[in-house]
Amino acid sequence: MNKILFALLALFVFFNVQAQKKINVAGIVKIEDGKALAKATVKLFFIGEKDTLKTITTEKGVYTFKNVDAKKAEIEISHVGYKKFADKFDFTNADENEINNDIVMTSGNNMLETVTVESSKISIKEDTISYRIDSTMYRKNDNVEQVLKQLPGVEVDKDGKVTAQGKEVTKVKVNGKEFFGGDVKTATRQINADMVDKIQIVDDYGDQAAFTGVKDGDPTKTLNIQLKKDKNKTSFGNSTVGIGTEKRYLGSVSLSFFNNAQQISFTGNLNNINSNTFDFSRLPGGMGAIAGSMVRSFGGSAGGFGGFGNSDGVGDTKTLGINYRDEWSKTLSVNGSYSFSKKNITTINDIYSQNITNNIDSSIFNKQTSTDYAITDNHRFSFNVEYKIELSILFVIFWE
Repeated sequence: MNKILFALLALFVFFNVQAQKKINVAGIVKIEDGKALAKATVKLFFIGEKDTLKTITTEKGVYTFKNVDAKKAEIEISHVGYKKFADKFDFTNADENEINNDIVMTSGNNMLETVTVESSKISIKEDTISYRIDSTMYRKNDNVEQVLKQLPGVEVDKDGKVTAQGKEVTKVKVNGKEFFGGDVKTATRQINADMVDKIQIVDDYGDQAAFTGVKDGDPTKTLNIQLKKDKNKTSFGNSTVGIGTEKRYLGSVSLSFFNNAQQISFTGNLNNINSNTFDFSRLPGGMGAIAGSMVRSFGGSAGGFGGFGNSDGVGDTKTLGINYRDEWSKTLSVNGSYSFSKKNITTINDIYSQNITNNIDSSIFNKQTSTDYAITDNHRFSFNVEYKIELSILFVIFWE
């Protein structure tokens, strides 16, 4: 009897592992003359399910979906001026990496009718994809994050992480200038959608490349939020208050004052639902960025730099941030930001186990209780001074 149960358990584990197997799916999209087709929108969705994965092909026509389920799926590819491609694939027995054969797109009159943003609102120039934003793409009181979810090739997860063309966006700018040290989540959730004229996804090769024009290495993705001209001189803010069951609460406020080159923004948050205003997992910003993280833990371990300690359970979170930018003269401008976050979290684990001995009538019961208390403080400060050097050249001509 025990052997039969063991065999059934082994089969269950085997099929469960098979069902959870993840693979990488990649392919190359070309046109009829064999050239790669860049910026084509590629969708992968599982038959009978609602979830859809989206990406855009690279300059070499390559698309990649990482860590997808190894099961039956359908792939759709669309691009302005070409007929839409759609086919079904069975990845059930696929290896770790599934490489599709070259997909050839034929000429047609496809205007991306299934894409939320019309093709006329998208422009591609060198290293920048620009999306023109209008009122049909958002509802009243929506923020930039909600608009990003409408854009083809752009994805936003539940934690506010933005991915464009399959690559994570690591920095954000407003009117070409860093906002809150480049923290993506802060900008996309604080700026209102009705203030935005264009959203740009930029392949950023760094400040040196921007100065010299020499592009080297692998670029990062930067999000630039271009405001409407009449919104460059305005003030705006948002506030949220909420309470729920089990003593859950949320309170947040954000205020911003824009006067052309001068920008002052403030944000604060109090909650016990694990809502984080800032992303301390990286160090955005330019020269002078200083970040510190202190963790005090009792009864267990806590996370290290940049995190919030123990990720289990629900804790009390307090955040505060201020951003300042101004032009003091035609040649001198300054910008800086300070972000602070404090999280207290208590995790209680109760483990019950039962050990059955050879004697069926005899069992051993165990109970283990552990309590983990952690406090995590995160600070991030950045300050930049930009000075434009003006050179004057004097030519003196002598003659006799």
